[in-house]
Amino acid sequence: MKLKLASLGAATLMFSGLGLIAPSTATAATSCASNVAIWKTESTYIQLPTTSGGNITCEMSQGAQGPHVRALQNALNNCYGAGLDADTIFGTKTYNALRDAQAEAGTGDDGIYGPLTRDALEWPRFNKSGYFTGYCAKR
Repeated sequence: MKLKLASLGAATLMFSGLGLIAPSTATAATSCASNVAIWKTESTYIQLPTTSGGNITCEMSQGAQGPHVRALQNALNNCYGAGLDADTIFGTKTYNALRDAQAEAGTGDDGIYGPLTRDALEWPRFNKSGYFTGYCAKR
C-alpha cells in the first residue's frame, strides 16, 4: 500500500504542472524603434535596428516607420541589391526585398525582421564619414 501511494505521489508531481521539468520559453522580442552604430573596426561600423532602449533584439514588419527601417533598407540595398528608396517606411517593396534576402540567407522568408533575420543577414560597413565601404558582413 505504501509503495502504491509513493508511486501515485511521484506521478502527481510529474503531471501536476508544477513546472519542475518544463522547458523554459523565450521571451518575445519588442518592437524596433531606432538604430545604433556598432563599430567593427577603428574606422568602420554597421547600423542595426534597436528598441527605443538600444537593445538589438527587436522585431519589425510591414507598416513600421522610422530610422530602424532605414537601417534595414540600407542593408537590403547595399548587400542584396534591392534598389529600395531608403524612405524609413516598411512597405510592400521592403517586405518583398526582405523576403528575398531571407531566402538568400537561408532563413525563413516570412518578411518579418527579428533576431534570426538579424543574425542571418549581411550588414553594410560604413566609414567614419558615413559612406558605404563596398563591404558587407554578418554582424
